[in-house]
Amino acid sequence: MRTLVNRSAIAVALLGLTACRAFTNYPSLAGPRYAADRPFVSSPTLRATPGAVRVVTYNVQFARHIDRAIYVLRSRAGLRNADIITLQEMDAEGTRRIADALGMAFVYYPAGVHPSTGRDMGNAILSHWPIVADEKLILPHLGAVRHAARIATAATILVGDVRVPGYSLHLRTSTDIG
Repeated sequence: MRTLVNRSAIAVALLGLTACRAFTNYPSLAGPRYAADRPFVSSPTLRATPGAVRVVTYNVQFARHIDRAIYVLRSRAGLRNADIITLQEMDAEGTRRIADALGMAFVYYPAGVHPSTGRDMGNAILSHWPIVADEKLILPHLGAVRHAARIATAATILVGDVRVPGYSLHLRTSTDIG
């Protein structure tokens, strides 16, 4: 019985250690950076409502279920026909797939490599309007548990002849606040 308890305690300790591995941060403001332009075509929302821009933000937890995210963004009335979409907890491939499916330009900056998934995690901005400038902003303070940097992906979007700034960011969770 004592051996079983000791093995269980060791297994729990090992799980705890692997669950709290540090996030590998990308400290450079230059990237990595992923982006793609699309030919500008005014979205149905703007044709129907001149002067209005529909913005949607969506956290696609660990960039899982990309097909489901595409379906939701295409089918739900409040999300369908968005002009600008900000995405959080994304990887480059998931961002590209969503942008391609929706016919949108995008810019994506990962904050770093998540230890649980082994994939880049970061924020993206997708737009039916042209993205004319972008940058990665590193937010202050590392997370308390995984020491993960938080970033914002910033973009300047040309809506008609107006330059509109946009930001995609994922703030800390309550368990990560020191």
